[in-house]
Amino acid sequence: MNGVADINSRSLDKWLDYIQEQHDKEIDMGLDRMFEMVKRLDLNPIAPKVVTVAGTNGKGSTCITIEQLLLSHGLKVGTTLSPHVFRFNERIRLEGGELSDQEICGHFEAIELARDGLPLTYFEFSSLAALVAFSQCDLDVVILEIGLGGRLDAFNVIDADIAVVTSIGFDHQEFLGESLEEIGKEKAGIFRPEQKVVLGADMPRTVYETSKALGCEESAMGKNFRYQEGKGSSWSYFSEDLNMEAIPRGSLSAHNLSLALEVTRELVDIDPSIVIQTLPVISLQGRMTELLLDGHNYVFDVCHNSQGAGFFVRELKLRGIEPDFVICGMFRNKDHQQVFLEVSRNIDAEWILIDTRGARGFRSKELREAFGGNGMCLPGFNDARAYIKKKSSNPSTVLAFGSFNVLEQACESMNVLRIS
Repeated sequence: MNGVADINSRSLDKWLDYIQEQHDKEIDMGLDRMFEMVKRLDLNPIAPKVVTVAGTNGKGSTCITIEQLLLSHGLKVGTTLSPHVFRFNERIRLEGGELSDQEICGHFEAIELARDGLPLTYFEFSSLAALVAFSQCDLDVVILEIGLGGRLDAFNVIDADIAVVTSIGFDHQEFLGESLEEIGKEKAGIFRPEQKVVLGADMPRTVYETSKALGCEESAMGKNFRYQEGKGSSWSYFSEDLNMEAIPRGSLSAHNLSLALEVTRELVDIDPSIVIQTLPVISLQGRMTELLLDGHNYVFDVCHNSQGAGFFVRELKLRGIEPDFVICGMFRNKDHQQVFLEVSRNIDAEWILIDTRGARGFRSKELREAFGGNGMCLPGFNDARAYIKKKSSNPSTVLAFGSFNVLEQACESMNVLRIS
């Protein structure tokens, strides 16, 4: 740094390059630095009500649905999402919109001045920027999406009123443990004594045990509330004091929408007519996102582990979507074979494998080997798109999934900032 003048002149891109270099590890799990920064910046409490959302899959969908339901009922809401697909701004939302470059740079400046050389990771910088933004607004509710873990996630320095665990599956075992029980215990590390907790389906025993040990007020799917898939394009939600039937199906899953409904009814008096209007139109980039491209119907999803792949396949079946082609790109540290088996045994389509980029990038030929020798290898999404355009003159259905980087490449191919 060359003083305050240098800080004030930085663009967002330069700031992002800078914060990437301020710690010698990409991930350094621990809360001491965050507790110190929250104290220095006076960031706690950040809102009258706080919701934390952890889990292996479904976090982003649940967060965005809680946000939209609360906004539709007249509340002022701040939300974090992670990771971003194309622009860092996607990570920090106020009143349903993304922060501007200028606003984020201003928050980075405040953090830089307060940290006084304390090493912070990229995720700690970004988490603090969100907290600074929220602390400066008169919000009713803040929704924090927990990252890959729970107990040691940067946002776990904030005491929440409601904690959500959406699902538990195998992912990031190098940080969270090799069994579902270990992973569940780490995710449940966001719980607080006597807190309201909302749990998705099929939690490992360690999640329930942690909830019970802390005396939490537990609301579990299948016990305290449930959803039911209807025939055709609708589903229903049932809880102890709210039943809603024939909800039109949108792009997000009934499981995650139900979790969000269960949280929302703890925070507001729900108007069912508003819910019916709101739920079907909620969308999140890369979650069952359909797009007409080159005369073909593309379906994008960022599922990248076996549990997410199985969940996605079921959602495709509910909507009657039968892909002719599958474009897949995955990062290096994933359970590639289990993902392939989960999708291939349910979908009969031609597979096209593409490279992913970055430190965890995985070449398509490496992915084919991990899959067991299945699939055509191409350099990127643009090449896969050109191949399908040339091979199929009739309208086809294309599934593109496996990594956020696949969606990012698709955005670049179409020269757009988002697919929605």
